[in-house]
Amino acid sequence: MEQFQLEQTSEETVLNALPSMKRGTPSHPMYALNQIRDGCLADACNLIHAGNMPEGWLLNIMYRLGPQHFNWLYKFIYWMGHRFCGFDAFAQIRGGSVAKIGYTIIIENADYPGSELVGADVSGTNQSSFSRGQGFNPSYEEINSFRVRVPSNRPTTRLFVTFTPEGGPEDIRKAFAVNLRCMWDFKGCSTTSQILPEISE
Repeated sequence: MEQFQLEQTSEETVLNALPSMKRGTPSHPMYALNQIRDGCLADACNLIHAGNMPEGWLLNIMYRLGPQHFNWLYKFIYWMGHRFCGFDAFAQIRGGSVAKIGYTIIIENADYPGSELVGADVSGTNQSSFSRGQGFNPSYEEINSFRVRVPSNRPTTRLFVTFTPEGGPEDIRKAFAVNLRCMWDFKGCSTTSQILPEISE
């Protein structure tokens, strides 16, 4: 996805490179994380969802049990190798080219199995597709080509990256340089720096 350029890459190129990306309006709950809440807000929206969240039989059981009395069970499942995770990618098309593109990745937090997540939201947008507040940016100008933000209440487990067509190629490459080694590691993932090691605020 790092090779897709805002306002230049065509929808055909996107779909040829990512054949599993399908056109449609977002109905999956996780797409709300990408701020496409009211259906497709562009000429076309192309989407991918993968992972075992927020659906899945095990997660449904855990929701019913609640986190209070079964922490031992969630930790046991986690240390046996199960990881809750989710991945969404999207590309909005306006005027035949990419106007907004990005992804959301969330992984179960090793420090709090069954109750907390580690995640990153990365999105590139042109001015016409900018959503107010996107990545904690109240205005398009505040992005200043490339911006990294973390929420004050989750400084190590949540990360937002936003860029514009003026973003530098190396910065954009870093934003898409996802490392999932911690997901398969026995210790698991507990910080966003493990998932996007080349990004810092």
